[in-house]
Parts: sequence; structure tokens; C-alpha cells
Amino acid sequence: MSEVFKKLPGIPPKRAKTPESIVIATYNLWNGRGGEGIFEFVSSHPEVDIWCFQDVNSSLTHQVDDFGAISDMLETLRLTLPNFLPMHAPVLHYSPETYSGNFSTQYGISMFARITLPMVEYSQILLNGHFHERIFLRGDATDHVRSVQKMSFKWPDTDRQLTVFNYHGIWEKAPPGMSSKGDSPERIMVAKKIRALIDQSKQSTVIVGDFNLEPNTQSIAIIAGNDMQDLIKNYNIKTTRSSIYTKKEHPFADYVFVSNDLQVTNFHLPDVNYSDHLPLITKISFI
Repeated sequence: MSEVFKKLPGIPPKRAKTPESIVIATYNLWNGRGGEGIFEFVSSHPEVDIWCFQDVNSSLTHQVDDFGAISDMLETLRLTLPNFLPMHAPVLHYSPETYSGNFSTQYGISMFARITLPMVEYSQILLNGHFHERIFLRGDATDHVRSVQKMSFKWPDTDRQLTVFNYHGIWEKAPPGMSSKGDSPERIMVAKKIRALIDQSKQSTVIVGDFNLEPNTQSIAIIAGNDMQDLIKNYNIKTTRSSIYTKKEHPFADYVFVSNDLQVTNFHLPDVNYSDHLPLITKISFI
């Protein structure tokens, strides 16, 4: 594993007081293919303190490709969430020469943290390769490097600490008769690396994202371990996919894991169709 960015001390001033609760949301934005109403949805949830997004493009120009993907998702999110610190973790660079969408963009995952939160560290950790330009053509089923984002916060008035991870899992085209969201050697390898990151944090931890995994996989069991609450399981969630998603045999992809020392006071999935995934919003009691 390699860390791309690390340690951003002194954000914000040390006078930040420990809040009674923290609200964390995760949402695979589907590159904006569900329409620009997705930005209105994000702005309509002012209670969220930390947004964790997957499928995010970043570009200095606004373009929409023939799949409906928006080139400058990150830039529009910055305008949508002006009181948040944005961190983008690119894993691919698409260029007009290599991408059928005919525009340049950096694709990856993003975290937005409210600027009043006392962030003490940020990292992008590559899990299975290196950032590269991918040759992407119609029907291409190859996957790309995956990374996890890590944000750590510390409130000096109580020494309360919290680490939040944002992850977008490996996509695989399954052989006939097999699940595309089942275990594979690479998925298990990445799950073990994520588990090691959780163990290393040694503080209250939340990990969220689109894991591209079924609930009963060994990979999910490795990540959850014995010390993380699996909210999809605990809240008996039936699906994390919106009605746009047509592959009903795969109702799960997104997860929220919360360390046992934290109390979850609310967990819900708004039923909206701006993506083929549903957003997952978690409220955690802090005091």
C-alpha cells in the first residue's frame, strides 16, 4: 500500500468543540448519469457533516458524454457544498484519445468534510496498483486500481478521535453462473489491507462506500471483523440499489461499518433515483 497524501494539521482552529453527534453520508454518484438533480439532493441535506462519494469525475470543463456522465462532478460539488473541505482521490485519467466519451477527466472518489471539523490527517491509500491512464472502450470489462480515502479528526477539548474511510470496491465481470460481487483472490487481498488499516487506526472508526460485494462474502467478514457494526445487516436492509438498477439479483453493493465503541442513533437510505445506488446516511452519537 502507498499513501498519496498525508497529514493536514491545524484544520480548523483548535477551539473546535466536540459535537454531540456526527452525520456521515455515502453515495455512489454514478458519474452524474442520473441527472443534475443529484446536486440538489446533496444540498437538501444540511445535517450531513461528512460526505463520501464514489464515481466522481473532475475536469475544468463541463461536458456530458453519450452515457450521460458529467465531466466536472467534483467542481459542481464544490459549489454545492461551499462550507466543506473537498478531497479528491483520482485513480484514472480519461483523455479524448483513450475514452469514447471524448473528454478529459480524472475519475475517482471524493470526501467532503465540514470545515468546522478538526481534521488532523488525510490520506489516499492505493490498494492494488498505481494511478494510470486507462484505455476505455465500449464493452471494456477490465478494472482499474482501487484506493481508500482516510480522514482523521481530533477534538482537543475531550481528546475524542474519529477516523473515516471512503472506499470504492473492485468491479469484476463474473464467469457464467458466478456472482460478479462474490469473493475473488484480489478482493480478499484488498479486504485484508482494509482490515489492517482499521486495526492500525486504534480509534473510533467508520468505513463506508460502494464495496461491490455481496453481504455473505468472506471479504465482508474480513472487513467487519469482530469489532465493527455492519449496519446493512443490523438494520435488515433489503437493497442498497435504486429502482434504476436492473440487475435485481445483486441488491447489495454499499455498506457502512461502525466500530463498536460508537452508538448509531439513525441509519436510513433515502429512496431517490439520481443514481443506480441509494445514498446511505448514518448519525453517530459522540457523547
